Amino acid sequence: MAEGGEPVVDVPAEEEAVEEKPAEEPGSAEEDSAATPSSKVKDLIDEKNMNVKNLACARCQSIVLRPGLAKATQKKFFLPHMKVKTANQEPNDGEELDDFWLIEGMYTFENVGFTNTVKSIKYLICADCEVGPIGYHDLETKENFYVAVERVVYT
Repeated sequence: MAEGGEPVVDVPAEEEAVEEKPAEEPGSAEEDSAATPSSKVKDLIDEKNMNVKNLACARCQSIVLRPGLAKATQKKFFLPHMKVKTANQEPNDGEELDDFWLIEGMYTFENVGFTNTVKSIKYLICADCEVGPIGYHDLETKENFYVAVERVVYT
């Protein structure tokens, strides 16, 4: 834990965000492979690309978000790995993910915590067990929060 009670998350030196590409509704005239929801979320969304299951912490099963509150979107973003920092760990130890849940407004969440700001990014963590990052919030976009599809479980 950092001073002030906030969790410490190892963050790479350079962050690189790519412009958001929201998933479009099926049957759209402008439908293409980049805009269609990936196979990872097809069983998790309704006809409006909204989540149909709870998003929960992979470690403690605490509910992060209720159904119908997040929209499936494709966006490339680098997130640090969800593991304890080691002495020989590389600064860019993480992975680029491209499937996210878009949540509008921080009060939409049931249970989420935030790390200290790193280059205008706050990483999202489970508020109960502090595992993360499960997603991020770019302070420049104000109300948009992103939870990685692969970093949560579904109940």
